[in-house]
Amino acid sequence: NACYRKKGQMSQALEHGQQQLAIAQTLNLQLGQAHAKNSIALALTELGDMEGCRRNLDEALQHCRVVVPAGREIVQQQLALFLCTTLANLADHSVKVGQFQEAMRWVRDLQNADKCGLSASSIDVWAARALSIRDSIHKNVGADHMHKDDEAACVSESNESLHALAETSRAGGN
Repeated sequence: NACYRKKGQMSQALEHGQQQLAIAQTLNLQLGQAHAKNSIALALTELGDMEGCRRNLDEALQHCRVVVPAGREIVQQQLALFLCTTLANLADHSVKVGQFQEAMRWVRDLQNADKCGLSASSIDVWAARALSIRDSIHKNVGADHMHKDDEAACVSESNESLHALAETSRAGGN
């Protein structure tokens, strides 16, 4: 799916994501469904279907939350990976549609997500992704997309999130 997106072949990426979803649904694989929903959402974003993207990201998040880690490291790692991916994609989506405070909420959720089973370097990658999204929010806030009160709240919120995210990363994550 990522290969199709990199080549700009969004219709094929969407079709491939839908095929992945059908297989995951047939096998009742919650994490597979979360992964497929993320893939579909990314293709829909590029195709301009922001509502479809958001719906699929919301559903991916629900699939992540349904999974109860059975104590196996691989399940915990996959859950953490898909949860972080979904939260980061929700934040990116919110930025793209001009919902900056919502984007900060997703960044905070990403910061606070259970990263059990992820390596320190993976946790650092997610911290960097959250900071990148925060920077994107800051770039866009000045573009008159928000009222002044909302802008101040978003900037204050993002600075608090940045500090907490750095602390979480230094402490080794959740």
